[in-house]
Amino acid sequence: MTFDVGQLPGRAAELKQAGIDAAYREMTRFGAGGQGGGYSSLYAAAEKYMEGVESIYDDFLDIPAPEDFAGQVQSLASAMGKLATEGQTNDPVTNSQSVSGHNPNLSKIGSSGDLLDSWTGDAAFTYNRNFADAFEPTASSQYAAVSVLRNAINAEAAVWAGVRDDLDRLSQDAIEVMKEAGNKGGNDWAAVLSIAAAVIAVPVTGGASAIAIPAVAAGLSIAATGISAASGGSGPDELGLDGGSSDKVISSLQKALTRIKEHIVTGEQEIVNAMNGSCSALDDNWRVFCLPEPAITDAKHHPVNDQTMAGHDA
Repeated sequence: MTFDVGQLPGRAAELKQAGIDAAYREMTRFGAGGQGGGYSSLYAAAEKYMEGVESIYDDFLDIPAPEDFAGQVQSLASAMGKLATEGQTNDPVTNSQSVSGHNPNLSKIGSSGDLLDSWTGDAAFTYNRNFADAFEPTASSQYAAVSVLRNAINAEAAVWAGVRDDLDRLSQDAIEVMKEAGNKGGNDWAAVLSIAAAVIAVPVTGGASAIAIPAVAAGLSIAATGISAASGGSGPDELGLDGGSSDKVISSLQKALTRIKEHIVTGEQEIVNAMNGSCSALDDNWRVFCLPEPAITDAKHHPVNDQTMAGHDA
């Protein structure tokens, strides 16, 4: 299980209290008490200074959890199992053994079956060419397409897993930094954002090894997109909390939260771009992924034994 963002309001309240205490320390240290302010007035001023901190994490309270995608991933894995032809039993995007065995029923459809050996003529030839012989490679191509969708959902889950990891560390450490804010030798804090450092496998179309036609397979590739620092994408994004004073802690925390939001947008857009590329590849090579509809499906009351029906596609 990933970090429960339901803990954020409590941590925000704890941060606010630590901030009030830190602000009060700063006021008394710099002689604010000599300006005619007693304890109560100074403490009230410190409370005013930290107003709104209790809601600093509110924008993240409704973010998805990686577990939210588990059902979809499992359903697609089940679909891959039904489409797994002989020799194609692993995930072509990640090359992991995610599908156990192949569906033996798929290998029984073809022109070499005992029941079809004696079937000859134009209808038999057209049926074998358009459907029987194309069935297994088409199923293999569909397997690859489902794998792409499954891994795109995994990439989506990975984005939110990284966000939750960052919020967990950031919200905890902000409290500790605030408790020492303004003290001599007060600690600063720095960490690499998980969402920025993670390399998320976002499939563009993926599964080239599962595509039966080499020319199509050549156009189907897998992209591993590292979501990195926005400044040129040169590396992971390292953020810091400034412990120099209570207000610096809050301002640096707000900057860190803004960076997390920016990385969410970046990660989501990477997935959108990848899936748009996938859809284009499928549209451009539709016959690789989908068998033609037999003309006989629209026969209705038309005789089905003439040359316009038997064995032909629509």
